[in-house]
Amino acid sequence: MSSSLLSPSALNDQLDSSAAPLLIHVLSDEAYDEKRIPGSVHACVYEIAFLDKVAELQSDKASPIVVYGLNDSFGAAALALERLNAAGYFDVHAIEGGLDAWLGAGFSTEGEGETASLIKDGSYPLDMEKSVFRWTGRNLFNQHNGRIAFKSGNLETKEGHLAAGSVVLDMTQITCSDIKDEGMGKYLINHLGSDDFFSVPNYSEAGFQLTEVRPLEVMGPGDSNLLVSGVMTLRGKEQPIEFKAQETFLGGQLGLQGQFEVDRTQFGSVYGSGKIFEKLGQHVVNDIITVSFQLICPVV
Repeated sequence: MSSSLLSPSALNDQLDSSAAPLLIHVLSDEAYDEKRIPGSVHACVYEIAFLDKVAELQSDKASPIVVYGLNDSFGAAALALERLNAAGYFDVHAIEGGLDAWLGAGFSTEGEGETASLIKDGSYPLDMEKSVFRWTGRNLFNQHNGRIAFKSGNLETKEGHLAAGSVVLDMTQITCSDIKDEGMGKYLINHLGSDDFFSVPNYSEAGFQLTEVRPLEVMGPGDSNLLVSGVMTLRGKEQPIEFKAQETFLGGQLGLQGQFEVDRTQFGSVYGSGKIFEKLGQHVVNDIITVSFQLICPVV
């Protein structure tokens, strides 16, 4: 079984020959659209169906295959080699230095360029089914968590990235996820809807407005890449908020996920607050509510 590194120059010579190998770009769909070696086919090594896709492209396991990722500092090409070898492919190679080395050697590429990973400027409504808003509240010995339904929302982009947005929450649609007893769960939801907490009969909507978005330096794609500022509205009162968030644009979907803390007493919810009432004992309820969200917008 042959598995080794192949220099960009050696690959270029092979591609010009009558016995050219199958050349596979193994990164994501977006990376393939952005930049690839001419003549490349695509099979993403991050997908479970990677080997099935390769089998569709090349059923003869003795035929030569060359795979490549971005460079040798990352592991996509090595992972592809490992999986192909384990699957019984006999003549598998990776480009030494990957796509970066190919470019460094002066060879051409094709694709849409950086515009492939940029979002078109516009305003995009939330996908209500895919988007999620979660809450977590705590007392001395316990915590509860659940969701609040969206009423409306949108994200706005400018120059290829998130620039603003807004979310309106339907406070009549609060749920609790951790209490399994139906009666206890209903009791908690009714209490949350009362004037002790969110005063839902008087303020059926809440939400937040994103007014400023600044990019952050990040260690990797999974890190927060934005610092978002805006205004939170709850019980008819407004308070400034600021939090780190992660913007993503994949598969025609714009996503924003983040987490921040809300001091409920700033909005007039003072039930069980130790800074408002004395000697509460076991009736203390934490002032801070933790909020996390995932906003998804289809981008046409």
